[in-house]
Amino acid sequence: LPLLAVDDEIHALACRHLLRTWRDQAGDYTPQDWRVSLTSTRMFRMLSFIDYLVADIDGPERQDIFDLLARQARHLGRSLRRQKSDNMPSHLMAQILCALCLPEDRLVGAPETVRLEKALAPIAGGVIPSSWRDPQKAIEAGAEMHSLLEAFTARRLSPPYELKEALKVVRLYLGGFFSVSGTMVQLPQQHIPDLR
Repeated sequence: LPLLAVDDEIHALACRHLLRTWRDQAGDYTPQDWRVSLTSTRMFRMLSFIDYLVADIDGPERQDIFDLLARQARHLGRSLRRQKSDNMPSHLMAQILCALCLPEDRLVGAPETVRLEKALAPIAGGVIPSSWRDPQKAIEAGAEMHSLLEAFTARRLSPPYELKEALKVVRLYLGGFFSVSGTMVQLPQQHIPDLR
C-alpha cells in the first residue's frame, strides 16, 4: 500500500483500507488480536495517522473509527487496572494518549499519569531498559514519548516531569548510535544485511 505516497488523498485511502482490513479480520475481541502489547502499538499508530483516517469523511464511518479507538482504549484501561505492575510505560502512554485525544463522550477513562510517572522514573533517572539494546525499540519508545508530549502540549496541559526527562535520556542514548557522518554505528554482533 502506498503509505508514503506524496498525494494525501492516496495516503488517506491507504490508511483507511488498512484499518478496515484489520477491523474486518480482528475488530471483534479475541485474546490474541487484542493483547495489550498489540493494542497499545495499534492505538499509537492509529492516532498518529488520525488525520488521514478521518480526512474527508463524516457520519457513520468517522464514528466507527472513533468507536474502534474508544473500545481499544477501554480494553487497555481494564487490562492496566488488572495488572498491578507499573513496568509498562508504552501501554500506559497509549492509554493516556487516547484519554487526551478522544472526545470525552467516548468514556475512555482518566489519564493514568501517576502510574506513568512511576513507570518512567527509572528511565528519567538514566536506567536504560534492556530491550533498548535493539536501537529500533529505543526509537519506538522515543517516538511514543514524543507523541504523548505533543498531546499534552496541544491541550495546554503540563506533562509529567518524568516524561520530559525520559525523553531527554532517549535522545542522549540514541545520539550515541550515530557517527559523525550521520550514519548508524554498527554494534558488535549485529548482522549487517547485504542489500546489493
